[in-house]
Amino acid sequence: MRVEVDGIIFDFPDSWQVSKYDNWSFYRHHFSTMLDGIKGVDLIAIARQDIWLIEVKDYRQSRRTKAQYLAEEVTEKVLYTIAAK
Repeated sequence: MRVEVDGIIFDFPDSWQVSKYDNWSFYRHHFSTMLDGIKGVDLIAIARQDIWLIEVKDYRQSRRTKAQYLAEEVTEKVLYTIAAK
């Protein structure tokens, strides 16, 4: 399975279920409107009994300018995604 996020191509085994979280109707119409600034990870991938929450960041073209630490930003997105259950 091939998935594109922000111009980057990811290849996953065909046995995996992979989805862009931003494309989920629940995220767009309900969860993202619950709190100003709430965000989720880019991809959710399921392989057998494992769940992967994947956040894509590519700073090869432009430097990071946010004041928040990258680890904090990714942690928030993971926590918000889990909370959306």
